[in-house]
Amino acid sequence: MAEKKKFSSYALVMIIGAFFMFVFGFIVQPFNTVTVTGVKMLGVLLGLIIITCFNGDMLGGSLMALLATVFHGYYTGGDLLKEWLGSTSTVQLVFCGALCLALKESGAMNVLAKKLLTNKLCKGRPVMTMVMLFVATYIVAAFVSGPPTYILFFGLIESIRDVCGYDKDDPFVKFTLLGAYIAATGIFFFAFKSPQVMTIAMINSAMEPYGRTFNEGTWMLVMFTTTIVYMIIYVIMMKTVYKTNLEPLKELDFNKIETMRDTPDHFNRSQLASIGLIVGCIAYILFTTIYPKDAPAYAALTCLGNSWIWVLGAAICAVIRRKGTKENYIPISRLLSQSSMWPMIALIGALVMLGKITSDAELGIRPWLVEILNPVFGGTNIWILMAIVVLFSTLVTQIANGLVLTMAVCPIVTPFVCELAVTTGINPDVILIISNLCSGYAFWTVAASTNAAFILSRPEITQKFVWTKGVQVTGVFMVVAYVMGMLFTYIL
Repeated sequence: MAEKKKFSSYALVMIIGAFFMFVFGFIVQPFNTVTVTGVKMLGVLLGLIIITCFNGDMLGGSLMALLATVFHGYYTGGDLLKEWLGSTSTVQLVFCGALCLALKESGAMNVLAKKLLTNKLCKGRPVMTMVMLFVATYIVAAFVSGPPTYILFFGLIESIRDVCGYDKDDPFVKFTLLGAYIAATGIFFFAFKSPQVMTIAMINSAMEPYGRTFNEGTWMLVMFTTTIVYMIIYVIMMKTVYKTNLEPLKELDFNKIETMRDTPDHFNRSQLASIGLIVGCIAYILFTTIYPKDAPAYAALTCLGNSWIWVLGAAICAVIRRKGTKENYIPISRLLSQSSMWPMIALIGALVMLGKITSDAELGIRPWLVEILNPVFGGTNIWILMAIVVLFSTLVTQIANGLVLTMAVCPIVTPFVCELAVTTGINPDVILIISNLCSGYAFWTVAASTNAAFILSRPEITQKFVWTKGVQVTGVFMVVAYVMGMLFTYIL
């Protein structure tokens, strides 16, 4: 008898997702404030979440979601193309991605890590050495992202362990590996890279009815400052609270470490060019964030915004060539091609459209959500709301994917913080950034993040360590995130 073919879970996920996108709205009747079209668009949103979160095909699911908005008559084909491919999020993903890829390929990040770890401030100062190790991890992760960062720095920690004579099970090794993993949340630094660009696209759509636009410069400032402050506290706790032996680091010579030995001491011209472009673009974005709107020449100085400054960087790469050749210092044409990741572009487009759908008053979805959640968030001041967001985002992300969590939390919280901004003058961006930051702090279980396997698979990181010391430092993280979040809420 022929063996029965097993129906794959992938096919089931795609079928269920398609059902919600194209059929759900014809079965479920309008309810509460949600209109007929609102029910159909709600089905599209649910279908996309199902496909994205349960290992369906990202490109296929995103394109189906875009097509469904036309199928249900919410957009015309032309309007959809204009909103999707003409969105600032798409421009940022492609052009910022190309410049970051140039920096990664140049090897500049390895040189930068060596410079940070071998500078005079670190010599004979174990605490400063640890801080610089985590700062280097954060910066490299911002540009390199993913597995290469863990491979590089976990290997570096192993070399430090061997050179300094630490035992494999020494608390120093455990805390340093965990610290490097946490510092690698630098992958979320750039507001213009995936996956954070997708969340920001949804937030922008949800803010639209309130006449607000999310500020990417604020994102980078809050993300970097909060994480680095926490990492400094983490190192101090290693020495004072957990009594980790850092003394062997006083005599550490990084030239004896294999991963550092083969790395050049100085940047070459291509590396300097890549760094200069990236730093210049970030500096411009931060400048436009703090430059007063009523200051002289505001419109002229900020006209490039957070998107076109990256296009300018790419244009400079395309124009400048090596002397006497037709070769660019930075091969921007190839890099732009490689950074045009259509699965991400499609998903961003779908999320931008669906973010607008949840905030469109005519569809009735936003009033319905506000009515449901009003008992929890309604009338809540920013101090309590920040505490709820920090606790919820940090704890739930330990058992649920952070991207899924932020996709659910941010559109829900946005209307409430925008209302608070009107009455109290606070910056509504900050609490949404803190929610994203907390959603990335994930390592208690393998379900917490796709990257959690890198730290949990290490033999040094036992379950006992995770559920004792790991939980304790998470508590400290939540306090730091809350304090920094409130500070930035009223300063910015």
